[in-house]
Amino acid sequence: MAAPVTELVEFALPPSADLTTAFPAVCKTLKQQSGCRAARYSRHHEDAAKLTFFIDWDSISAHEAFCANTLVYDPFYASLAPFHTAEAPLTPYHVAFDPPAAGVLDVAPAVEVLHLNFPVDYDLQREQATLKTIGEFFAIAQKAAGEGGTDLLVGTPAVGWVAEEREAKDEKVRVLVVAIGWKSVEAHMQYRDTDTFRESIGMIRGLDGLKGISVYHVSCTDA
Repeated sequence: MAAPVTELVEFALPPSADLTTAFPAVCKTLKQQSGCRAARYSRHHEDAAKLTFFIDWDSISAHEAFCANTLVYDPFYASLAPFHTAEAPLTPYHVAFDPPAAGVLDVAPAVEVLHLNFPVDYDLQREQATLKTIGEFFAIAQKAAGEGGTDLLVGTPAVGWVAEEREAKDEKVRVLVVAIGWKSVEAHMQYRDTDTFRESIGMIRGLDGLKGISVYHVSCTDA
């Protein structure tokens, strides 16, 4: 079976949002669709008013087929109306994570999600060099996190380019998404306070063409 593509949908939740019954029902509807492999979501640890859905599809076309099925999709989308506003519309995007994101989202108690922004014309050679550097950064973190029996990391880090162009600070960008699993948010903060992290983070901050970084933590619910 081919590797899935993961749809990310980011919500800015109104204060009145109650996820208790609505979002489990959303997950149930998604999982009933042809080509949907998994649906999970989480509020952001840093800001509980923000939430991200991570939905695994066989392909982007499988997701598009669901959207084209108006008999099912229209009431489904209408059910999301209480959870977003015109000022913060839903703008889904797709990431082909390698390895698949399930290896971290479904096993780690806390997942660090990074978005790295690059020029929209970032070419294949630069993409490959960036992925190589990130792999080296992972290797350093995995070695250090396991030393002394701390075992701060959980699952397999996942990396993937966003299929669509995205916008950041009023310009189009090419985005790389990175998902890293930790025992807890505190475990990640513990690692950030080490000499190993301080000495290696320059590998990320110095990536060729990097225009910006954002990060948040999630703990996914698979309803």
